[in-house]
Amino acid sequence: WLPGLVLAFNLLLAVWASRLVTMTAPVPDLIDALVRAAGPLRHVGISPDRLGLAAAIMLRSIPVIAGSFAATRQAAQARGITRHLGAQVTRVVVSAVGYAQATGAAMAARGIGEDD
Repeated sequence: WLPGLVLAFNLLLAVWASRLVTMTAPVPDLIDALVRAAGPLRHVGISPDRLGLAAAIMLRSIPVIAGSFAATRQAAQARGITRHLGAQVTRVVVSAVGYAQATGAAMAARGIGEDD
């Protein structure tokens, strides 16, 4: 059980370190640093700009999905069905897919992410 405990501690430490970085540094600076650091990946066919765009969208999506969890939990509590986790997760997944589709449509309308 000791390796599992070490793994859990390392995972918790990584989460807290990432929270510390994202809370103390402006997100645009983090994205710019990621794009610069990913520059050498151009040689293997990975676009650093697309990687930065993906990271920015991911960071922007986290509060939206967390808000969806909170809203779904509140709605379930109001209906008295707090124990049915499957229904709550299903609603959050459907909401996340809708959010992803809307984000993709907005990006496509602006010509962002299209092949050059």
